[in-house]
Amino acid sequence: MQIRTEAVIFAISFLSFCSMITMSVWKSAASVSRIQHNLEKKDILLESLQDKLTLHFNGLKERFEHFAQRSRGEVQALEKRVQQMERFLQKSTNFDPRD
Repeated sequence: MQIRTEAVIFAISFLSFCSMITMSVWKSAASVSRIQHNLEKKDILLESLQDKLTLHFNGLKERFEHFAQRSRGEVQALEKRVQQMERFLQKSTNFDPRD
């Protein structure tokens, strides 16, 4: 009778130990799954931020190019106007332009 009691106690202890191990493994798997999910979310967020950064950079680049073209046009127009004034002054007076 005592052997059966010890066997039953051993079986209950063993099952309790196995259930604790199973719960620990299950919690670890859930934790790993949660970490993987968070990493995937961070990767998506990082890609989104990289896309935004690229869009902003390209937008700034286009603005600078537009400003450079506009400025170049304004400079050319001003140079043309200066040349016209120099020609006018040369014709009307004895103006000698500087180079």
